[in-house]
Amino acid sequence: MLYSYSCLFRKNPGEPISEKHILKLASGIINGIEVFFPHGCCGLVHVHLDDGLYQIVPVNSDEMLVGSGNPIKFNEDIKFISEPYELQFYGYNEDTANDHCIDVRIELQEQASLLRYIMANLAAVLTFRED
Repeated sequence: MLYSYSCLFRKNPGEPISEKHILKLASGIINGIEVFFPHGCCGLVHVHLDDGLYQIVPVNSDEMLVGSGNPIKFNEDIKFISEPYELQFYGYNEDTANDHCIDVRIELQEQASLLRYIMANLAAVLTFRED
């Protein structure tokens, strides 16, 4: 399954203010994450993705992602099996003139379909006989 979210970070006339977006998902295994910064962000929007108390993108908690006109992709298997089934997307916008919308795409293999796949393959392996 592919989840897609557009997260708006408002312009800031003064000090940048951190904003939080909740990304609702199903339980399963996250196979890939992509964060896309449209042209015009010019490195002024800073974001990170968390699972509860833990920052998962980028992994180093003292850093944030920035960009302009480029996708940043992560292809890792992350277990996502504990409620609530949501991630938190934090960020702030240093731009004093423009709002910016950052796109987040999450590829997830649902837990139920994983179990069906495992059971089907296990049955095939158990019934395979060499004649």
